[in-house]
Amino acid sequence: MNPVYTFLNGDVAYALGWTVVHSLWQGMLIALLLAGALIGLQQRPANLRYVLANFALLLLLAASAATFAACYPAAESGAAGGAGEAVAGLMPYQAEPQAPALAGILQDLETYFEEHLPLILCIWLLGVAFFMLRLLGGIAYVQHLRHARVAPLPGPWQQRAEQLAAQLRLRRPVRLLESALVRAPMVIGYLKPVVLLPVGAVNGLSAEQVEAVLAHELAHIYRRDYLFNILQSLIEALYYFNPAVWWISANIRMERENCCDDIAVALCGNSLAYAKALVKIEEDSQRSPRMAMALARRGKGRLLHRVKRILNQPQNKSNIMEKFTATALLLAAIVFLSFSAGHPAEEESVINPLKRLPGLNPEVLQSLNPAENALPGLIQPDTLPKGNVDYHSHKNGKEVKARIRDQKIVKLEIDGKEIPESELEQYEEMVEELLSDAPPPPPPPAPPP
Repeated sequence: MNPVYTFLNGDVAYALGWTVVHSLWQGMLIALLLAGALIGLQQRPANLRYVLANFALLLLLAASAATFAACYPAAESGAAGGAGEAVAGLMPYQAEPQAPALAGILQDLETYFEEHLPLILCIWLLGVAFFMLRLLGGIAYVQHLRHARVAPLPGPWQQRAEQLAAQLRLRRPVRLLESALVRAPMVIGYLKPVVLLPVGAVNGLSAEQVEAVLAHELAHIYRRDYLFNILQSLIEALYYFNPAVWWISANIRMERENCCDDIAVALCGNSLAYAKALVKIEEDSQRSPRMAMALARRGKGRLLHRVKRILNQPQNKSNIMEKFTATALLLAAIVFLSFSAGHPAEEESVINPLKRLPGLNPEVLQSLNPAENALPGLIQPDTLPKGNVDYHSHKNGKEVKARIRDQKIVKLEIDGKEIPESELEQYEEMVEELLSDAPPPPPPPAPPP
């Protein structure tokens, strides 16, 4: 028996393995739905997008729980047919009889995963153990930052932080500390939160900028982001292998910062000072612990996006739109090819209506080209050639130069005189006649052996 099945109950291991496999397409589907929703909600509050992204992550967790529940009874029954039906019932597409190619692909995938399920489960368990240990190590290090090489901020800043906390109706006391181990402002803790500022940050920023930074960090405490960040990291450790979860989590963190930016600007009322503080902190910041709610986020692109958003500048949404459109088109192409692969090729690509007329000689019909007689009078040759064509000739004592783009004359010269654009249509018949007499282009050279 496989050692994974020995360590776990066989039925539990079977259901857990299939849950891991199905979470890949489930996560992709949920991520596509979330991408479409985020595109339509770009002008709505950041908190709405944040809630929606968190809901998508929880929806994947619920889908995995439902998958495990669906696979576990089938494995427990011990019936091969029942197990196969339970797995097939979770597929995103049920193959119909008229699509044997797609049915064969799904059957091959099911057989492959069935044979390699112990290996898949073993790799998943090892990865989860690694990322859980990494998470615990990060939490321990962040807690170490609360006490190592810290000093309290001057009293006036502590009083100003208490005033901002009162505006947010925070009842928990918040400590302000300077730390020699951090390069960006951050929040640590949930029950007894601490705001850490880099040593010298207060001196390097103006009073308005420091106030905006404190408002941002207090917004994290108000929103309980430290706790939610740990819960999110736990889910990420379970789905460390899933690219859809990476993308959803990145959106959650981005919208989380946007929400706190909005609160900070609302409290301080000076978006320009806050944007300058972000830029200054980003210049001085280096890598900070992941478990800490840091103000500065790595990456110039993300910082530029935040600054533009704070200053109410128009955002460039083409990037996410292009990615979403490309992914949607790719999935549509896969579905189309799957359907077309299952249908047998037609014997005739063009239906000849002459065959339906009685009294016609079959030998005569057989000699006719269906493509030429199927729709007489409706299929006509193009006038000007498609694509890009440059034409130059000397005929009837005239020198003619023409440039054609997509069946339209864009430039025409006759005996060195350029024809105005408004008169080009009058010369189309002449150009067509010249092109019809032109020799065909030579065939392309044969490829080298």
